[in-house]
Amino acid sequence: MTKNTDERADGAGHPRLRDLRADELNATVKARVDRLKIDPEKLAARREQRRIARAEQKGRPKKTIRLSVEIGIALIVVAGACVAATNVNSDQTQQVSAANAQKIEELTAHVNYLEATGASAKDSGLQAAKTAEAELNGVREKANEVASLQNEFTTLLAAHPANPGNGAPSQGFLDSVKHRAKLAPYFSPGTYLLDAAGIASQGSDLGLASGQIDPRLPWYQGKLEAGVCSWEAVSVTPNAGGSPSLTDVTWLCRDSKTDDLLAWASGSWSKDIKAFVSLKVGTTSLGDQRSTTAPAGPDQNTTMKGGA
Repeated sequence: MTKNTDERADGAGHPRLRDLRADELNATVKARVDRLKIDPEKLAARREQRRIARAEQKGRPKKTIRLSVEIGIALIVVAGACVAATNVNSDQTQQVSAANAQKIEELTAHVNYLEATGASAKDSGLQAAKTAEAELNGVREKANEVASLQNEFTTLLAAHPANPGNGAPSQGFLDSVKHRAKLAPYFSPGTYLLDAAGIASQGSDLGLASGQIDPRLPWYQGKLEAGVCSWEAVSVTPNAGGSPSLTDVTWLCRDSKTDDLLAWASGSWSKDIKAFVSLKVGTTSLGDQRSTTAPAGPDQNTTMKGGA
């Protein structure tokens, strides 16, 4: 004889599973499982958020992906625990359900945090790389402009090489002296070795000590033929000493016909001062032979007063 529902109920008024018929058992288990289910709309929203995050962060670190997989496994385990919980009494089931829901919420929030953190780190690194690239390109542009201005010295001198014969300098030389002012903005005033009167005077460079050079002067003088030699910026790199505010530049001067190396120069650009704060110039043995200015000797250099 089948017991009535009251007789089959436990002390709390809930039916005991072992006393239920098959159809009653199925209905009861289904009801309890339904109570454990997460709101389908919330679950769908979470899945959509994760799908969007994954689509935006295809290149996120493998560690984050691995953590997400592990968390996904944890979610499955938790879901299994929910189903298993139907074999205990109602009070225990409600407690397990609340704990499972909280755990799922925590795991889901952690997944979203990892994805957001990965995206932020990636965006930050990408922005830093773009900034560094832009800074190097800016210095390279300045270095190319300096090389072009140095190349114009030979052109100006070769255009009017004739000396008037009365002791006065040639027109080409006078033009080259005026041209020095165009190089001034590219170098910090701390690197200047000549004063305003000296930089505009003929033969002022002869007053410099051995191994010194004012960056506004021609760095190398060979034959007075336009285009006989040419300066080129060949290297723009982060500072070798590790200073974040400095960028190192190297220029080479070659024979335009034979491509022989005649001279070289190196300097450092300061992004804080927005100018070159040091310059060192040297010649090769072949460059010394073809130079019209000085015999072979120490490298010429200048550094901003106070150090660069």
